[in-house]
Parts: sequence; C-alpha cells; structure tokens
Amino acid sequence: MVSFRSRTRPLDWAAVGAAREVDAVAQSPATAAVQDIQCLLNNVAFGDARDPPNPELLQKAFGFAQLTIEYLLHVQETVTKSLEAAQAELATERLALDAARAKLCRRQGQGRELRDCQTTLAAASTMLAQFGVDVAPLLQRASAHGGKQSSQMQVLANSHFRSELN
Repeated sequence: MVSFRSRTRPLDWAAVGAAREVDAVAQSPATAAVQDIQCLLNNVAFGDARDPPNPELLQKAFGFAQLTIEYLLHVQETVTKSLEAAQAELATERLALDAARAKLCRRQGQGRELRDCQTTLAAASTMLAQFGVDVAPLLQRASAHGGKQSSQMQVLANSHFRSELN
C-alpha cells in the first residue's frame, strides 16, 4: 500500500528556474533526460508548490512532473513486458520439463517390462530344460540379439544341466 508524504518543505523554485527547459529535456537523449528529471524529482515530488514566485516556474515544475509521470509509465510498460516474457519462458520450460518427465516414466516402465520379460524367459528356459528340451539353440539365438538376458539364461540352463548330470 502506498503511503504519501506530506508536502511540508517549500519547493526550491530557484532549482526549477535553473533547470533546462521542459521541451529541451523532452527532446534530449533518454539518459540525459532522465538525469535532468532526477535532479528535480525530490524537489518537485515532495516540495510544497504553493505561492510560486511566477506562473512560468509553476508551469515548468508541472512540465517536469508530467515528464516524470511519462517516464514512470514507460518503466512500468517495460517491466510488464519483461515479466510477460519471463512468464512465457517459464511456461515453455515447464512444458519441456513435463515432457521430459513423461519420457522418463515411459522409459522406466519399459525397463520394468524388459526385466519382467527376462525373468519369464529365464524361467521358461529352466522349465524347458527340466523337461529335457535342449535350450542351447535358443540361448545362442538370444545371445546373438543381445548380451545380458542371454547370459542370465545360460547361467540358469547351465545350473540345470549340472543338476541333471549329478
């Protein structure tokens, strides 16, 4: 909530008179204009503007107040655009994060399915071997397709064949 200050000190009319003309400030480059406005900002914003020595100084002070308001509106617009751009970027990043999380969940599910299939295949090989089915050709085909699952099946099959020999 805004708390406005009281205007208890007199406005420094000499400083207003010594400042460049409002039109010259408005036409100058942005950095120079902002510096000119800042020089008078506290004086115009917090000084008591009653009893000006002449109407031209009051008009000049009012012109600087208008420039200050215009500058503040510009700053507000810039900050608003920046905030909107940051919010849009955040929304895009959230979508990318959600997509990455969904992909990770799918991959984790596929890993579980693969482990389940490997366990089932190893159990089936063991059961087939118990019934005297030669699983060696199956193990050779599986080893041609890829590594870990075939070595697990070979270990199970070998342990079964050893028990059959004993």
